[in-house]
Amino acid sequence: MDNEYGMHINKALSANGFGIGTEGNETTVVDDSGNLYHKGVQLDLDPAEVNAKRLATISMSPSDFSDDDEVETGFTLPEGAIVTNVFLNVGTEEETQSTKTVDIGTLSTDDGDADGFLAAVSVGATGLVKGTLDNDGQTLGALLYVDEDGAGTLVPEPDIASGEKMVTVTAGDASGLDEAEFDIIIEYIEVT
Repeated sequence: MDNEYGMHINKALSANGFGIGTEGNETTVVDDSGNLYHKGVQLDLDPAEVNAKRLATISMSPSDFSDDDEVETGFTLPEGAIVTNVFLNVGTEEETQSTKTVDIGTLSTDDGDADGFLAAVSVGATGLVKGTLDNDGQTLGALLYVDEDGAGTLVPEPDIASGEKMVTVTAGDASGLDEAEFDIIIEYIEVT
């Protein structure tokens, strides 16, 4: 059976696994034992290796903010989490407030760092936002970098200390946010 991409799916093989390719030249992707294949070679991965990298998406809206107090998102990083990066995806920009920034981190009252992932990143325009180590406007939080040589040369470094901590957001304006809607995207590895 050909799909809309011109790939042939072998129904007979599907009963014993899954294969794709041109008709008569199918390549096994998963066999009947659940083993994964890449270009015909069986991958030697256990489920922990396959499922270790995760993305958490946390949606925030103006009703979550009434002032510049730290706001709990409801998402707690799992035990042993290694946070590799954090992004924002701003769907609706903040127009009203004079300070159009947020901090992303972990609950400060639980030995966390409220701007440890992202510090004063803009929600004043739509689109993806990443932290930076640029000298003209560093926004990557202190949990995700290290001073490489003790002389102020900052380099990215994963955070290994935030497992079992609540992720928080803090609006930069004392009045909170009026329009901004955004998703926090946390890239992490779950160590079990």
